[in-house]
Amino acid sequence: MTMSHAVARSPLGVIWRFLTSKVTAIGLILTLGVLTLLGTLFPQLPDSARGNSMATAAWLDGIRPRFGDATDWLARMQVFGVFHSLTFTTTAAVLGLSTLACTLNRTPALWRQVARPPLHPSGHLLDQIHHSRRVVVATDPASVTASVAAHLRGRYHLVTTSTAEATDLYAVRHRFAPLATLVAHAGIVLVLAAAAVTGQVAFRDSEVAIVVGERHAVGHDTRLVIEAASFTDSYTEAGTPLDYASDLKLLADGRPVARATVRVNEPLRYDDIAIYQSFYGVAAVLQVSDPTGTTLFDGGVPLKWGAEDGIHTVGLLDLPLPGEQLAVVSTVSGKRDPLLRAGQVQIVTYRGGAETDRRVISTGVATDVGGLRVTFLRERQFTGLTVARDPGSLWVWWGAALLLVGMTITFSMRPRRLWVRITAHPSGSQVHVVTPARTTPTDADLHDPDSATLDELIRALTPASVETLPDPALIRK
Repeated sequence: MTMSHAVARSPLGVIWRFLTSKVTAIGLILTLGVLTLLGTLFPQLPDSARGNSMATAAWLDGIRPRFGDATDWLARMQVFGVFHSLTFTTTAAVLGLSTLACTLNRTPALWRQVARPPLHPSGHLLDQIHHSRRVVVATDPASVTASVAAHLRGRYHLVTTSTAEATDLYAVRHRFAPLATLVAHAGIVLVLAAAAVTGQVAFRDSEVAIVVGERHAVGHDTRLVIEAASFTDSYTEAGTPLDYASDLKLLADGRPVARATVRVNEPLRYDDIAIYQSFYGVAAVLQVSDPTGTTLFDGGVPLKWGAEDGIHTVGLLDLPLPGEQLAVVSTVSGKRDPLLRAGQVQIVTYRGGAETDRRVISTGVATDVGGLRVTFLRERQFTGLTVARDPGSLWVWWGAALLLVGMTITFSMRPRRLWVRITAHPSGSQVHVVTPARTTPTDADLHDPDSATLDELIRALTPASVETLPDPALIRK
């Protein structure tokens, strides 16, 4: 067994053949397409619920009427989290490796085409050539060579070789254009790498509400905490919001690492985390305790959802008791509800998703609701933020740019090659010009740029020509 056969049969050789196989590439592309289709057709678990078993269970309960008994099975198959699944990430990563392997496999041949082109139209190349012109010129070969070179120079890269029998000129335009496919493939690899990374570590929580003066843990294994130091808003005379901004502090493991005033288009950035201003509203500050007097909650509940009646706003609080929740209902600013006077809110308690009690409570009055003692202290503003991490986004932009540049060059700057052979003739010189064509000759070839170049060259020689000969079988060197 030769060394090359041993390498081919080695584990690395098997992996290399797998990655560079067209069947592998097609299979991976189809798999990624099916996964993307599933992720588009089926609802996807919100980023804010990922890693939170209670939030995930509540979300699944919300879509259970739509999918019925298949809900849990679809969840186990990760259909509701396709883009964050190991299957999607692995497929994107392997497709990226396959693209990279194919690119590396093609690079030597492309480089040889650019650095060491065939200087004579011979071998298999002649089988592709259908554009050919031959003319006899009443000028000596040296003068014809100089004339042809002068005509092509500036637009073509020229290489001249001479023998005792003939002078050959090889001319190529856009000689480095074939390397643009490598640029396009690099762009694809970057995009796929970004998809793989994004699927595992990226998130976008678009409904993070923080009461002014309080803190919120970012989660997602970031060990970051956001503190809303203050919030300001301003309005036009008509009451339209003019500007709203939050003064935020960012802490890592309890130590301040960043601070900024954020607006919709002016985020606070730290590493690969971006925090944007998104919305704002009013929160109800509550104290909640159990029958033994143990404090279950002391803080603000953002009233961030609007009721269908357009009059009320609602906030939801998950209590540190199994299945216990509390809803706070207030009136929208400028709206009136005869059952809710100024300084009052309605408290609704739930256990296991079922309502257990409902009471209207006044500011500062401790009230028993559903076995809990609830005190409404005051209203306070909250700021609504979007917290996002997508380390692959920059890769996507770079990959898309490389792909666009590579594909543009590939399709708009096709290399054009000419071979010119000049030999002595009793009447002066014989000039034989050929150029390759990628398709079978058709009437459309009358407008082919290569054909036009041939005609242009022949016309330049025509004033000195004594005859134009029919296209013969090409000369093999």
